Amino acid sequence: MDKPIFLEVIAKYYGDRSAAQILEILSSEVLRPDGLILVRLSSLLKPRKEDEADNLLKARQYLYRFLILGEASGWFGFLRELTSAHEKRKDQRGFSPYLPILAKLRI
Repeated sequence: MDKPIFLEVIAKYYGDRSAAQILEILSSEVLRPDGLILVRLSSLLKPRKEDEADNLLKARQYLYRFLILGEASGWFGFLRELTSAHEKRKDQRGFSPYLPILAKLRI
């Protein structure tokens, strides 16, 4: 049985870091129901949405395309949209709540 494409992409770009580590980061930081991303994403249903909510929605869609459909470009779209969310939320020192997640996923 062939490995899913997303495991091959992760291995190509992360080398010595295992797919299990990356998947753990995704499940504990990105896909967690009470985590930062889903909480901020839920603001789309509120009268005042967060500035980065649209980027987070796109990031989730790209991640879906990567994990479920096996499209390698989904991984890069996910990282791009998460970086855009970071840019919208960063303070004068360059910190945002998304920076620790991006740091863990850094290539």
